[in-house]
Amino acid sequence: MRTGQTAPTYTLFVGVDIAATTAAVATQRSGARASRSCTIDQTPEGYTKLGHQLQATGHVPSRILVVMEATGSYWISLATYLGPRRGLW
Repeated sequence: MRTGQTAPTYTLFVGVDIAATTAAVATQRSGARASRSCTIDQTPEGYTKLGHQLQATGHVPSRILVVMEATGSYWISLATYLGPRRGLW
């Protein structure tokens, strides 16, 4: 089905491995090697840290694709945080 819209072109890919209290995050720029993963806490402070890290990359949020392992319900808080961010990142 065609909608007349073109698919977005992503310039940064973010992979997140979810655990109960932490999440391992790695990034990859289009055409480059993946970064080393870093670990964030599954807390508002950890989510803010990730938001700041993503903002610091200089990539426009609409060009960042975030994928995560949906373990149980542990992914929901981070996914909600990374959803439309009210202009914060």
